[in-house]
Amino acid sequence: METFQTNPISLSHLLSSIHERKLALPDFQRDFVWDAGATEELIESIAQSFPAGSLLFLPYRPNEFTPREVAGAPALNGLTPNELVLDGQQRLTSLYQAFYGQGDHRYFIDLKKLIEGEDIQEAVFYRHRNRCGKYETLGQQAEQLVLPLGTLFGTTGGFHSWRDEVLDLRAEQGEARSVLRSQLREAYEQSIRRIEDYRFPVVSLDQSTTLEAVCSIFETLNRTGIRLSVFELLAARFYAKGLDLRKKWRETQDAEAIIRDFDVDEYYVLQSIALRAHSSVKRGDVLKLTVDHIQEHWEPVTRGYRLALEMLRDECGVKSAKWLPYGYFLVPMGALWNDVIEIAGPKSGANRERLKRWFWCSGLPELRQRSEHPSRQGLQRTFKVAFRWRTAGSHRRLLVRHHASARDHAPPAVDLQGRNSTRAERHGPGLPPRVTANARLDGDQGSRRPPHLPAGLPEPDR
Repeated sequence: METFQTNPISLSHLLSSIHERKLALPDFQRDFVWDAGATEELIESIAQSFPAGSLLFLPYRPNEFTPREVAGAPALNGLTPNELVLDGQQRLTSLYQAFYGQGDHRYFIDLKKLIEGEDIQEAVFYRHRNRCGKYETLGQQAEQLVLPLGTLFGTTGGFHSWRDEVLDLRAEQGEARSVLRSQLREAYEQSIRRIEDYRFPVVSLDQSTTLEAVCSIFETLNRTGIRLSVFELLAARFYAKGLDLRKKWRETQDAEAIIRDFDVDEYYVLQSIALRAHSSVKRGDVLKLTVDHIQEHWEPVTRGYRLALEMLRDECGVKSAKWLPYGYFLVPMGALWNDVIEIAGPKSGANRERLKRWFWCSGLPELRQRSEHPSRQGLQRTFKVAFRWRTAGSHRRLLVRHHASARDHAPPAVDLQGRNSTRAERHGPGLPPRVTANARLDGDQGSRRPPHLPAGLPEPDR
């Protein structure tokens, strides 16, 4: 069954849909960020009928997305759009502002240059809206034959109405006026009509497209652009239900400075919550999180991140984010901390040492093979095994397999009690195993000092 349709839609129709508030943005979309130069280049491409990429739309779904207007367009004021722009926001916003005379800049075409045979790249230019100077009034435009692009779609009559008014203001009469009219017609056919006739290929997703599919499609299309994340999709969904996830994350960063200092990815926090709620870090299970899940698990998870980072910094020598093999290691730590460390009795200290031992046994191989990313299956397995530490006796041998790498290497077993291990030697509570590969970390046997990474160890690729 087809989940989308592709149709060419004219630029004029797309921009009028934005202006009439039939086409809007989902609230999770980031702000308009293109500079004026990028907009100018896009206009030049369109004026030459060059392809400018496809657009991706989704029918408006009031139960999942909160809409907002395109930057510079009339406010929605409670009106519901027909469709939302998932991919193409920057292009459509820049073109709407250019052709409707909105935003910080105004765009022009020097028709005299086109008449003289110069290329469109030489004829298109822009000025800040407060510095339009000699191009601001119709009389000034008539004198210099400079067309403000805001007249093409943003005014009644478009180019032809503007041309007639300009000819009335010009000094040419008789034959000279006929020649100028003919020259303006040629300039129109050469470039301006191409803008008016331009069509974008638009991919329209089906109403039944799942939220997970929306996320996957958007992320695939935006790998080299401004990427949408699962966090932003959930932020949009929760915002409609009274929870401002972005604000909650900002408040957490302000309250827990170490989380900001280590540049913790907000998506990792959501994965930790998904571990506690669903025992899974898969994207689909993260997308199943609800407002209740966030309210229940946010505080213990973010507290776990802070305390885990403080432990790594103060007891394991991980002084900054660059010494953390992968930020992904924090996902099970943040999920586990409240239940296996913040508990009464001697098990808390024992579990703390186990957690440090797990970090060293899992982390140092990652430093030797930095291109291999720990898998989500490894994180889920770690979480499920370590969660049983609450009831495990001190004599019980707990095995946690190291993360399966992205290349599907067979993961080694790590004995967190330090017995019968072929990959590690026990040096004492909290100290790392002896490593004799490229990332050598040898310490005096029995030393109780906190370990730190050697200065010569290559920094992880970040």
